[in-house]
Amino acid sequence: MLTRDHASSEDTPTPAASSRDHQPLKPSSTRGPTTSKPEVHRRRRRRLLRRHADRKRQDVEAADTAAVQERRLLANARERRRMTTLNGAFDQLRAVMPFIASGGAGGRGRKLSKYDTLQLAQSYISALADLLTH
Repeated sequence: MLTRDHASSEDTPTPAASSRDHQPLKPSSTRGPTTSKPEVHRRRRRRLLRRHADRKRQDVEAADTAAVQERRLLANARERRRMTTLNGAFDQLRAVMPFIASGGAGGRGRKLSKYDTLQLAQSYISALADLLTH
C-alpha cells in the first residue's frame, strides 16, 4: 500500500485511497429485489384500476357529450318553433294594420321590421284610443 510522501503535495491522492473511493457497481441480479411481491401486486392492481377508471370516464364523457348534443338539438327545435310562432304573430299584426295592409309602407313592397311594426301598432292603438275619448 502506498502512503503519502510528505514532500509531495497533499492534493494528490494515493492509489490505495483512489481505489477505495470508486467501488464498482454490482450487477442487478445480485442486488436483490427492490420491492416485495405484495407491493408489486398492489402497484399492478392500482394501475389496472386506473385504466379501468379512465375507460369508464371516457364512456361517461361520451354519454355526456351525446346527452348534451341531444339537449342542444331539442333546444334548437324549441327555439325554431318559438320564432316561427312569433313571426306568424307579426304577420297577423301587419295584416290587420290599415296603413301596412294597404301597401302604405313606403310603397316599396317590403314588409316592415318587427320594431317598425310595433311602433306603428302603438301609434295606431293610441289614435284609436283618442277617437274613443273625443
